[in-house]
Amino acid sequence: MSYDPRGYEMPIAIPGMEKAVNRTEAEVINLVRVETESAQEDALDDIGTMLYADGTGNSNKDFLGWDALIDDNTSVVTLGGLSRTTYTTLKGTRTASGGTLTLTKLATLISAVSAGSAARQRPTCFVSNETVWDLYESLLTPTQQATYEATGLPMMTRTSKAPIRSAELKGAAGYVALTFRGIPFVADEKSTAQTLWAANENYIDWYGLRDPDLQSISLGTADIEGVYSEAPSQNTGFQWTGFLRPINQYGEVAHIYLLGNQVTFNPKRHGRLTGITGV
Repeated sequence: MSYDPRGYEMPIAIPGMEKAVNRTEAEVINLVRVETESAQEDALDDIGTMLYADGTGNSNKDFLGWDALIDDNTSVVTLGGLSRTTYTTLKGTRTASGGTLTLTKLATLISAVSAGSAARQRPTCFVSNETVWDLYESLLTPTQQATYEATGLPMMTRTSKAPIRSAELKGAAGYVALTFRGIPFVADEKSTAQTLWAANENYIDWYGLRDPDLQSISLGTADIEGVYSEAPSQNTGFQWTGFLRPINQYGEVAHIYLLGNQVTFNPKRHGRLTGITGV
């Protein structure tokens, strides 16, 4: 199998007049920094969507997503330059859930993509959006438990009457982390709707491509708060040109790039359940 490198680009444009006005005593925030961080957030959001798709977007320039890598020949026939029709070992497991998620279906999916009990040959994570994650959680919370305490009369002390400590009913339910057979179950808002992915991270990789003429860029944000502000402060996979001043434009332009591709060299070790709408 062989995969072609692909690329993503996000432009940053700073009008010269706006930069000049910003760099005065009236400056509240740094315009250039905020625009750069905003572009980084947009880029991360785009790439998050792309990594679950089939790679056919933007004239097949998008990175391969799980819709292509974790498939049984339904979405993508050719993977890594080879036909899944000819080489059936390139097929993953894709099972229609029939609308419901059950523990039995999860167990069957694990068995379908595993090789015996070898730890390396079984899924290392389940991934779904928050809706499917909540459905799985509901399978694990069928009961509730309550504890009742009795109260008594006020107790007299040497100085005064002690107050009655009334009993309170307290409850706790829900989970902050889920697993099945020791495999983590992770929620990702970018995950495909109504889908539960069973991925073996030993066989899914990201191969980045470095351009010697570009600079690595920090993805941390100082002025913008949000989901992606907590991204790693350094990521050598992302590169940029730095700001350039065109000869025929009053302003500055920069470009953020991510080059490479997401690949798998053992597709049969991955699977998914589709069409999940309830339990």
